Amino acid sequence: MDVRGRASRLRGRFPEVGIDALVVTHLPNIRYLTGFTGSAAVLVVGSDDLVFVT
Repeated sequence: MDVRGRASRLRGRFPEVGIDALVVTHLPNIRYLTGFTGSAAVLVVGSDDLVFVT
């Protein structure tokens, strides 16, 4: 599954767990969702978009 598909699948679970967004700080999870291999980042997964801060 490509990176876009992973984030989309994650968003699909939002209603099930009652959230509107998710803040991801664990680098292996950021790598899985974005492909980013750097050493510092934060990812906000919203219902319509991703906000990626390095």
